[in-house]
Amino acid sequence: MSLDFEDKTLPFENLDKNIIVDDALFCEWPKANFIIGNPPFLGGKHLRAERGDEYAEKIYAAFPNVKGQPDYCVFWFRKAHQSSAKKIGLVGTNSVAQGISRKAGLEHITANKGIITNAISTQVWSGTANVHVSIVNWVKNKKNVPPAIYLDDRKVKHINSSLKAEADYTGAKRIPENSDKSFEGCQLAGKGFVIPAETA
Repeated sequence: MSLDFEDKTLPFENLDKNIIVDDALFCEWPKANFIIGNPPFLGGKHLRAERGDEYAEKIYAAFPNVKGQPDYCVFWFRKAHQSSAKKIGLVGTNSVAQGISRKAGLEHITANKGIITNAISTQVWSGTANVHVSIVNWVKNKKNVPPAIYLDDRKVKHINSSLKAEADYTGAKRIPENSDKSFEGCQLAGKGFVIPAETA
């Protein structure tokens, strides 16, 4: 019996056409149907200290609608959603589902036709970085939604931008007409509030 164990040669002669050394936030991404990735982990308030003021200002100029200091990986979420890809899966710090980072990333995505189809809301990163991560998969068109949606390995009907299986109330606003008005009026909150008329 003869087995072929010879290593197949990789096409090194054309790697310069396939591998690009550049800053992914500022270069043009090639057209693709799918994107999977693991953007760098860096808290938003550490961006200037780690990368410098000039780089930070360059990012905020490229993403003018991003307010505050979201985690660095959020900019990859936005860039991926702007791409031609139909399906996207990224790993980010679990703060992508919280506060400013959620508003700048996942809320922007779901408000712009993105539908989260599968996610792990939080888990400890298996590498050396001391961080908890979220894994988020989404599509940009209803026709690409799979038959089942999963959150933390549980089948659910919907995943919101906070990576929860419930309606998204994060954008709820106060109604000005209701200010200075009683909402439910006086209501009994237990038997201890009921007293005889003579005691009253």
